[in-house]
Amino acid sequence: MQTSWHELKAMYTNEVHRIQNLVMGIRRGEIHQNKISDVLNNDQTGIFTKQINNFTEHLNAMNKKEQFIEGLIEKRFLYQNAIDRGLENDDDQQTFQQKLSVDANYIRVICSSDDLYKNNQSQWYTLCGQLLKEHEQNPQLQIIYVDFSYCSYELHKIIVLSRTEKKNNATLTPSVTILPSDRPDSDESINILLLGESGVGKSTFINAFVNYLKFDKLKAAEKNPVVLIPVSFIMTTDDNFTEHVVKFEGNDTLSNEDYDHLGQSVTQHCKSYVFALKNGDNHGRKLRIIDTPGIGSTYGSSQDDANLQQILSYINNLTHLNAICILLKANNPRINIFFRSCFMQLLDVLGENTRDRIIFCFTNSRSTFYTPGSTASSLKALLNSLPDQKIPFTKENAFCFDSESFRYLVARLNKIDFNEIEEEEYNDSWEKSSAESNRLLQYIRTKMSIGIIPDESHSTKHVQLKINLMIRPMLETMRNILRNIILWNADLRNISIELCSKIIKGTTAICLKCPHESAQVADFWIAIHNLHIFHKKCQTCQCNPSDHYPVDYELGYKRCDRLTSNSENDMIKMLDDLCQASAEFANFLLEPIDASQNDPFLIGLNRMIQEENDICVNKTSCQLNLSLNNQLQQLKKNYEDTRKRMTVKKECIEMDDIYQKIENMSKYEMVEVQMAAIREWHKFMIKYYEYEVPT
Repeated sequence: MQTSWHELKAMYTNEVHRIQNLVMGIRRGEIHQNKISDVLNNDQTGIFTKQINNFTEHLNAMNKKEQFIEGLIEKRFLYQNAIDRGLENDDDQQTFQQKLSVDANYIRVICSSDDLYKNNQSQWYTLCGQLLKEHEQNPQLQIIYVDFSYCSYELHKIIVLSRTEKKNNATLTPSVTILPSDRPDSDESINILLLGESGVGKSTFINAFVNYLKFDKLKAAEKNPVVLIPVSFIMTTDDNFTEHVVKFEGNDTLSNEDYDHLGQSVTQHCKSYVFALKNGDNHGRKLRIIDTPGIGSTYGSSQDDANLQQILSYINNLTHLNAICILLKANNPRINIFFRSCFMQLLDVLGENTRDRIIFCFTNSRSTFYTPGSTASSLKALLNSLPDQKIPFTKENAFCFDSESFRYLVARLNKIDFNEIEEEEYNDSWEKSSAESNRLLQYIRTKMSIGIIPDESHSTKHVQLKINLMIRPMLETMRNILRNIILWNADLRNISIELCSKIIKGTTAICLKCPHESAQVADFWIAIHNLHIFHKKCQTCQCNPSDHYPVDYELGYKRCDRLTSNSENDMIKMLDDLCQASAEFANFLLEPIDASQNDPFLIGLNRMIQEENDICVNKTSCQLNLSLNNQLQQLKKNYEDTRKRMTVKKECIEMDDIYQKIENMSKYEMVEVQMAAIREWHKFMIKYYEYEVPT
């Protein structure tokens, strides 16, 4: 670092002298004005600028490294440089273990490097969490971090060393793949995630693909083609350019296509289509294509963000992924900016181990002779702009399709006739696209047959997903804690209210406009909402969709006639912790400009206050609810004050701390019972939005 600084200072001094000489030369008339730009923009200037940028990047990296080491020390890690252990590049495994030998039961050594940490953050945090839990159980335990970033010995994976029963031996704990406990058991299916901009033709691609799988020839498909997803398009035929509006309802009633506004994707759920493979060693193995909401929605970036959250939520509940298929239009020189952003965020969440699982499929490629066309250059630019992401883009993992043959099949179902030349063109389209689909399947079977677990790496989008899932459970927990505090202060200390969550099966929402009943539990009136069936719009009432908010579990209440296990002080502390965490979560989710307007916690608090207001207006005996309403108002004020204080002080919460806070809040029993229902709902919805294609 010092050497770079001295070099930079020397270059700066030279540059100052050069500019001085330039100015003097101009004043003397030795240098003509039209030569000034050439002198200023010479190679030396470019080298100097590059050197400054490199030094700045190096300095920023050192600052981050300093913060990283300080964080380790705060957690009572002992930091060591691997160089100080005498490790060298030509050390064999035995020498490596000897130099890192652990000679006491109360010492653990975790070995990593800057690159390993950056590319395997999920694994790093899991291993550190395990070591810290071990330290909690045994305060005498010493944890040592050995940093291989500056060592000639190349470490290929994060390892943990601890003493074994064998004297003077250390055991190497290999890198682990995280299998969260709430994931379903893995199966042998091939799972392909399909991503693309809105309007790229994902629905048509899926419709065509299933026909390529089922039929060998276009003539065979013509007799009884498979139409999974509703289609509607205009087709021009004959020499007079006769236009035909072609429509056909699909077999799948829960597709991602907005049939009323074609080309618009307003889906809030991923949808999977399951095919049974019929050829080769994979005969009978299931292929699952996961259709996702389109990116670059006409509804704006907020809809894109909601769609991305849904995609991440779906992935988080998958057992494994085999491939990520990026669907693009051929000959499209510009990639939608929203798609570019979402693609980069998705890669950030999925982690390093997915980069070799990405394949590219191009639609409408007949006009480019079944090549990507001008899309290739814009895609290469996107891939080259990704930091540290070496995603391959070659003929091997790129596939070009044309879906006109499928449109032909649907047109024939609509009794539209074609001349011989047109039929030959559609048959040619079928032959090429069918062959390409077989090449795609073969590539996945041979290169991606074994699935990978989506990496729960620490990223902004991943933490946003986790926070969004916790908003309602945290708010309802705070309201119920207030109920129990009110009962305690009313000398009803042998009575409390417990929350119980009922798992729901389907997409439901609560309507804020429709009337609802109230039930009395432990002298509190509690609003009982009828859940409305909601898919694209409410199927239960005629109220505006914006008057609904989706829910993924039904909340119940139970009176307990026994002394609560928590004292008033315990309950107040829980309430304060939840309120503080809510403010920190909102501060992480939102920009300062969104401090109140889009704050989901504040929206939820206002909704609960309005709910209690309605009860107090409609019920004559509601003293406890009046107290609850006042307490909710005070809770709202405390929350807003906390957020304002954090904004004024520009408090920035580290992502590690947010994850730790999420874990801590999830341990509260009332929160956990709701989160458990949410996890079960997500498992159910994967099956609910799955369509098994008949063989």
